[in-house]
Amino acid sequence: AASEEAGRRLDQVLKTADDWTPDRLRHVRACEVLEGIASPEAKAVLRTWAAGPAEARLTTEAKESLARLK
Repeated sequence: AASEEAGRRLDQVLKTADDWTPDRLRHVRACEVLEGIASPEAKAVLRTWAAGPAEARLTTEAKESLARLK
């Protein structure tokens, strides 16, 4: 039951990740690292990236990381 649900969710995540470009994956990982560090300096970098062009993937990822840090 629970393991079946976990397996189904993992399959969905992996299928979604298949569509990621190398650039998108780098953006996601960079934001995750800075989010994990969570120092004032790391947050400042995320804020700078979050202020970028609205359509940019890095902007979106940085905004999501900042939202999780609050």
